[in-house]
Amino acid sequence: YGVKAENIYYTGFPLPKENTGNGNLKILRHDLAGRLRNLDPKNHYISKYKKTIEEHLKDERVPDQPTHPLTITFAVGGAGAQREMGIKLTKSLKRNLEKGEARINLVAGIHNTVKDYFMVELEKMKLVDYLNKTVFILHEDKKENYFRKFNGLIRTTDILWTKPSELSFYAGLGLPIIITEPLGSQEVFNSKWLKGIGAALDQENLTYANEWLFDWLNSGWLAEAAMNESREEELTRELKDILGKAIDMLPERERQLIAFYYQEDLTLREISRIFGLGEPRVCQLHAQAVLRLKGKINRHFR
Repeated sequence: YGVKAENIYYTGFPLPKENTGNGNLKILRHDLAGRLRNLDPKNHYISKYKKTIEEHLKDERVPDQPTHPLTITFAVGGAGAQREMGIKLTKSLKRNLEKGEARINLVAGIHNTVKDYFMVELEKMKLVDYLNKTVFILHEDKKENYFRKFNGLIRTTDILWTKPSELSFYAGLGLPIIITEPLGSQEVFNSKWLKGIGAALDQENLTYANEWLFDWLNSGWLAEAAMNESREEELTRELKDILGKAIDMLPERERQLIAFYYQEDLTLREISRIFGLGEPRVCQLHAQAVLRLKGKINRHFR
């Protein structure tokens, strides 16, 4: 897009605190425990990786019985892109919805036209009687209310069904994602990233979703996908803690150099002026500090 390199900043994606539990991840673990029960009805993944799950969930435990029906949230694009897919999915799962075996949340955002489209199609399928029972439409007039309700709805969601937009990062909550067709190059990259970390699968033919989706559930694949990215989030936090402690243990000048270079975005030449040293010596100090940090991190994970 023609943005200069010095004006590009790398950041994390801010997952909602109401879905994580601030720094302790208590809410995340609680919701993941309930989700795993629905995602692994045959106990394939849970029995095989029982110890790993217990270590990850800490005080939380996977319940013996589901606390809610299997719940799918289908989130369309900002302008209602792919809304037809949501209806096609709902149609395929019609019997499961009528029997109370599954719930579906159709996310319309703040778009009246998308909400109206969903209502018309639900009437055609004779599913209006199941509204607010096993079929839900999320629509709000204001974005603030929509975001708040969406995050609340995500807590009891078992599968997030969406194109790989910014919602890709909700995989960090331990949500397996079923990916619709990406729109745009950034979504192509998001799709590759999600599948690369094992947190998502491409959707198959929606007409037969009532068949292949439950095959995936019975195999434990989706439970594994939920754990993959949730553990990635925890490992990232652990690594940050270890790195922070390692930086605190550096000699004062190296600690200052790391702060100037990585937090203040100063160049080594600018730092050399602050320290009153030649640039080659500052380069040497930088390399030395990085080697110390690598050594401390490597020792921790041995």
